Order: sequence, then structure tokens, then C-alpha cells
Amino acid sequence: MTHSGIELEDILKPNLSNEAIEELKPNVKGEVVLPSDTDYDKVRAIWNAIIDERPAVMVQCGVADDVPVAIAFCPKTRSWPIESRKIL
Repeated sequence: MTHSGIELEDILKPNLSNEAIEELKPNVKGEVVLPSDTDYDKVRAIWNAIIDERPAVMVQCGVADDVPVAIAFCPKTRSWPIESRKIL
């Protein structure tokens, strides 16, 4: 869909920089998983195989304090929606 010459897909596309990822990593106790990581497909798998989402970044929260850090990171990169899974 186009609005004023701008593709909707381009607006919604995550805008991740290496600097943003490197800023996130030391602020969480859990793992930060990217599409380039070897375990990306395993981590992104969910119980409903019909859904095939490919998030730009996933944070596997190691402690409860990782959750607000991950949520605060999302608007910086337009990485929505947020999904919560119990990994602790």
C-alpha cells in the first residue's frame, strides 16, 4: 500500500543498527538473538506452526528486569509487536 509515495512496508520495516544492538546486549542478562544467529529459527519457533513470524531481534529474558529493557528497545527500532514467553 502506498501513501504519499511511501510504501507501508518501508514504514513498518525495522530500523536496526549495529550500534543499537550493541547498546541492548549489555543491558540484558538473557540472550539477544538476531536473524544472523545460528539458533534463530529454533528460538523463533512457536507452538502454532501456521504462524511464521521473523522478528528483527528477539530478547530471551534471563531475569524479570530484562522485560522492561526489551520493551523500551522496541520503539527505537520499530520492532513491534512484542511477544512474551516464559523463559526464566
